[in-house]
Amino acid sequence: MKDTNKLPDIQIEINGIAQTLYGLALQFNGECDTLPPEHMKDALIGTARHLERIYSDLVEFEKEIQ
Repeated sequence: MKDTNKLPDIQIEINGIAQTLYGLALQFNGECDTLPPEHMKDALIGTARHLERIYSDLVEFEKEIQ
């Protein structure tokens, strides 16, 4: 039997990353307040690390279902 319990968690994480990227994109809209560059950098680094963790989770998930 395939373990699909992790899929909803991964879906939530991916959606959270998408929302973060939308928020960062708004920084280039002249109608919004902007983050200082160091905060944008932190958000991008955090997003990259989050994606790396999701990748690792998917690799582990693939091993478990094979």
